[in-house]
Amino acid sequence: MTVTIPLIRAAAIVPAIRWLDANKRSVSMMLDKADLAYVRTSHPNNPIPLLNAVEFLRDIVRQEGPDTGCRIVSSISMYELAFIGRVALGGLTIRNAMERVVDAIPNHCTHEIISVQDVGGAFRIREEWLLTFDDEALHIIHQFFTAILHSLFRMTGLKPPIIDTVAMCPHPEHGLEHLQPWLGETIMASGGPYVDICISQTAANTPLRLRQPSETEKFQFKGIEPLTRNDTLTDSVMV
Repeated sequence: MTVTIPLIRAAAIVPAIRWLDANKRSVSMMLDKADLAYVRTSHPNNPIPLLNAVEFLRDIVRQEGPDTGCRIVSSISMYELAFIGRVALGGLTIRNAMERVVDAIPNHCTHEIISVQDVGGAFRIREEWLLTFDDEALHIIHQFFTAILHSLFRMTGLKPPIIDTVAMCPHPEHGLEHLQPWLGETIMASGGPYVDICISQTAANTPLRLRQPSETEKFQFKGIEPLTRNDTLTDSVMV
């Protein structure tokens, strides 16, 4: 029997590491608590255990507040995501960027699924998982994912609000109200363990206006190498 180990590129938590450091929190303590003391922002494309990455984000949110996922994300977060960020930033429009991400996501994470679809007059982006997470973890993941995409959407130069609707898992204690200042009042509970982000067709087809990060904002990136013979981020063990 072959079991796939859940992995994700270390870049997925680099924005959180940067935020902790900028706010004078103990990065080493938080990484060590999640058994990720070996993670280095200078090697963002190294694979790390997905479940540990989720626990790292959960620990931060429990310490800093339920909207921390949105507060972590900044205008440079897409650049901090290394491989998958470069894939998105290679797109000409939001639609093209997300289509590229859909194709590349197996090289970023073993158990994450991203899909795009035209639904009526909207362009829908959905993220879901091949793992079962509790509602607290899902809320944190959905919030962080939505905030990251929102930072990409703003690169179009369109005036807010750019997002029409967001459907995600509510926080088991705080619900969704705490995210309205960040994501608008159209945020609602999703009907399952996924997050749906809908924008207009006009927004989806608007060209991205990319800026180059300054030298202090750049993280080392030397390209991506396949981790297995099938060129996907899948590591398997026989049990």
